[in-house]
Amino acid sequence: MPGISPTYRIGPSDVFTSDDLLADANILNGQMNSLDSQNWDRPSQATFDGWNAFLQDWRAFYRSTFFNFLGAGWNNGNRDELIQFETRFATFAASYQRESGNALPGGVVAPSTGSKATLAQHLLDQLQPLVPAVSIGIVLAVVLGLAGAWVYYRYIRPRFMKGGA
Repeated sequence: MPGISPTYRIGPSDVFTSDDLLADANILNGQMNSLDSQNWDRPSQATFDGWNAFLQDWRAFYRSTFFNFLGAGWNNGNRDELIQFETRFATFAASYQRESGNALPGGVVAPSTGSKATLAQHLLDQLQPLVPAVSIGIVLAVVLGLAGAWVYYRYIRPRFMKGGA
């Protein structure tokens, strides 16, 4: 991943598919492997031990969540846990860079933040192109016109057809 770091697809409030979740997990796994392959001589023993424990947690989560019979599914818990791993990784990467003086090749992908939009906003964003852009004044005029025509044909016209009031 030389040059520009990729970005994660999904965040805390985003609508996602299991493929989106797997793509984000693969990006994070690539970064984990990259950091693990770096020279760990300069960082403190505490940082190194913390990294190894974190790496074991990640590998267990990655293997059990994304390489099982059911896959990651649409589980919000898996998404939230993945975002926590992204955040923890960013912290370890920063510690490594600070203590070793070495930058990670390809940079570090910033943890997901998502659009923070509600499900209703996501649906509106999807449906908006289907709805023609119409001025509220035109809509109001049509509604008032229809209401007036209904009143005329329902109440006023029948009175005149019978011969007056």
